[in-house]
Amino acid sequence: MAEPPRIDPDLLPVSLEESDWREIELGRTFVHLAEEPGSAVKKGVAITVIDQDPERVFRVVTDNEHFAEFMPRVKRSTVEAGADGSPINHQELKLPFVKDREFKVRISNSVTEREGEQIWRSAWTHVKGFGNIEDTTGSWTLLEYGEHRTLVIYEVLTDPGGSIPRYLKNLATKRTLPALLDSVRERARDPRYATDL
Repeated sequence: MAEPPRIDPDLLPVSLEESDWREIELGRTFVHLAEEPGSAVKKGVAITVIDQDPERVFRVVTDNEHFAEFMPRVKRSTVEAGADGSPINHQELKLPFVKDREFKVRISNSVTEREGEQIWRSAWTHVKGFGNIEDTTGSWTLLEYGEHRTLVIYEVLTDPGGSIPRYLKNLATKRTLPALLDSVRERARDPRYATDL
């Protein structure tokens, strides 16, 4: 088996053991919940490898207007321009056991370079005063992981609000993450995201 690509540990939100990397190499999703100071819920971290180029995967995770077609629990997703020109994503979520949730997030997309390595990133922050959730922030970080492969790092902190017990909010995050990354993996196979068009 070939030596896996080396990833700068500073780019990872959590430390990974060799056994974790073996699972990730097989296309499985590593999931971790971390305490977040000042937050009523834990921060979710999910890491996997997708057998597509980062640019192609980036096209998927920034295709906010079509999230309702492939992202779990997303009932509706639209994009508008904010006052500063940045994209604002308006989402409605269909959730079990609770009323549907609605919110807006401000999105920042970038492709940067660090020591010769490109980093694709899409991050979002909650637009306060709209909808019926307490908070949501997060990001997608994509790194080249060998030829035509992408290391996908997803971080999210979402508090849906309401009277839902904390442990159930955290459990929902943990259970949703693998399905979310699998949906991106499947969507990235769609020819519409090809980078050679």
